[in-house]
Amino acid sequence: MDRRILGIIGSLLYILSFIPHFGLYFLIFGFISLFFAIKDISQDAAKNLFIGFLINILGYGIYIVWGIGTIGAILAYINEPNSTIALSSVIIGVLGILGGMYILGIISSIFYKNALIELKEKTGIKYFEWAGYLIFFGYLSMIFVVGVFIVIAGWAFALYGFIVYEEKKALPKPSPKESR
Repeated sequence: MDRRILGIIGSLLYILSFIPHFGLYFLIFGFISLFFAIKDISQDAAKNLFIGFLINILGYGIYIVWGIGTIGAILAYINEPNSTIALSSVIIGVLGILGGMYILGIISSIFYKNALIELKEKTGIKYFEWAGYLIFFGYLSMIFVVGVFIVIAGWAFALYGFIVYEEKKALPKPSPKESR
């Protein structure tokens, strides 16, 4: 399949990864598609994309593990509402989920930014660089609701970068007769 099409599909799936219940699946398939789209363009960009993806998956893992622990703490608090240990466990659980996801999101965005800037350097398409910076600043501002929209806008710029991407074909060398 064409790199351009894989990049478009991957970027679109990353945009859709914010949809609840299906987001993780979109993230995984978006990564696979983007990885195969850019691995021939730049090995460094593919490596950064891979590391960013792994950190994102680690964030989902923390979300699940801490979430289960927080549900247990909430159930303990419901059974004994006067228990300060159960209440503090709920607070620590919620802060752990939010803090872990926030920190890992920022770290993964650094790798995504580096991958997209490397892609810009190899292709000359400025939209990839804009996408990288928007994704990074979006994750920084994720603590506010507006960060989600900035990240989505960043992946939309990456999508547009792949839409305008044209693979440079090597021109045939002129024969000695044509060069005169």
